[in-house]
Amino acid sequence: MKLMKLVGVVGLTTFLGVATVAPVPTQAKTRTLKVTKVTKRGYHATKGKIYTSTKLTKVRAQAKATKHATLYVTKHAKIQKGRHAAVYYYISNQKFKGWLWHGYLKKAPVKPAKTATKVTTPATNTTTPAKSTVTTDWQAQANQDFLAAVNKYRAQKHAAPLVIDSQFMQLAASRANDSKELGDIDHYDQAGNFIAFDRAPQFGITSGVSECLYMESGNDPLGVGKRASYEYLYDDADSNWGHRDNLLYPESTKIGIGWAQKGDTIYNAINEDY
Repeated sequence: MKLMKLVGVVGLTTFLGVATVAPVPTQAKTRTLKVTKVTKRGYHATKGKIYTSTKLTKVRAQAKATKHATLYVTKHAKIQKGRHAAVYYYISNQKFKGWLWHGYLKKAPVKPAKTATKVTTPATNTTTPAKSTVTTDWQAQANQDFLAAVNKYRAQKHAAPLVIDSQFMQLAASRANDSKELGDIDHYDQAGNFIAFDRAPQFGITSGVSECLYMESGNDPLGVGKRASYEYLYDDADSNWGHRDNLLYPESTKIGIGWAQKGDTIYNAINEDY
């Protein structure tokens, strides 16, 4: 059985403080920086106010009223007030819907049946960072195919070509390996922080960072660069073309492409300057 899945998001520069530790104060007018559709996932709310919109002016309900019912997150929003920004999640179920600060949400346990579909062979715990940066023959070809497809598309849209950057390559390799260890793709850690944004300084990256994540199963590794680029650029309607917009961002000049494989599943991470 073949499986393809992708998600994308942008991390803004450090001046916006995306990795916040408290929700945005709502006394003054707020500004929505970006809304990103994400793979549907269940959460439980611990406390806080559920707002009707990203303006954060009208409260629909108190999170405690959910009584730890499963709330499904389908969108993330980066919301700014002054110099501060925070990430809010759009939650919904049959009774509740609205926007809640991500720090008040905890991931709900995954149902066993769904977990079973993701299990392949027992994973070997690979902890040596150097292994994630080794480029195999199929990865080298995938990099070449992916970059050629993206730059061809950028040329059609009158955007300058992207250039492989060693620092972004290291970041992308580490993020692909994260997906491999997780067995899934997720931009955020358990605390709700954008992982690539927080990790970028470890590789000397001080600019903003955008990220696209992709996974597929049941295909030969040869040709994965072409398949991934096609999904990002031409089959992205479910994500409101967020991946395509990331890859076409006119101010981006540097790109990192990371790959990891576990069984017959291939994971891809794309990181660019933003």
